[in-house]
Amino acid sequence: MVLTSLQARLTAQMDLTVGKTGDFSSPKAAAGINRVLNFALGAGAINASNEIWYSREILAISGTNDHLMDATVLNPFGETVNFDLIRAILIINQSDIAWSTHVANTTSVLTIGGDVDSVPFLSPVTATLDLHAGDIFLLTRNTAAGINVTGGTGDVIQVANSAIESLYDIVVIGDKV
Repeated sequence: MVLTSLQARLTAQMDLTVGKTGDFSSPKAAAGINRVLNFALGAGAINASNEIWYSREILAISGTNDHLMDATVLNPFGETVNFDLIRAILIINQSDIAWSTHVANTTSVLTIGGDVDSVPFLSPVTATLDLHAGDIFLLTRNTAAGINVTGGTGDVIQVANSAIESLYDIVVIGDKV
């Protein structure tokens, strides 16, 4: 089944306020950084996508999830997604919240990447990035070419765990054939 609609809004925002206490005044400075990407149904263009995949995962102690972007992930309608390119990846280590059978913890560390067949969003593809409890990883490649997904050699988003059960959310926006 082909999707007939898709809307995704990705927002990155940080509001900052700093101040000092003086004898006669307390000066403050504020700044705000905000960027919004809106994706609509389409393919091969900026701000366009024809597929989305998301999941909340409980990962056992010393567990590893190899999310295959061209074969094994399912869209919200239970259909296999075969991404050709990726425009956005969001991974949040939610281990510091309780959910379902997961007990909240603050010591969880997830390792992203590291598989020899990783989607090439880190360089080299065997590089890794650690996400501690509460950490957020967000990457966008909002170009017509996106991040290429190559079946069998560049199709894995790997999430590995170490010493304690972990909870994470993952969202991928991209195009499929």
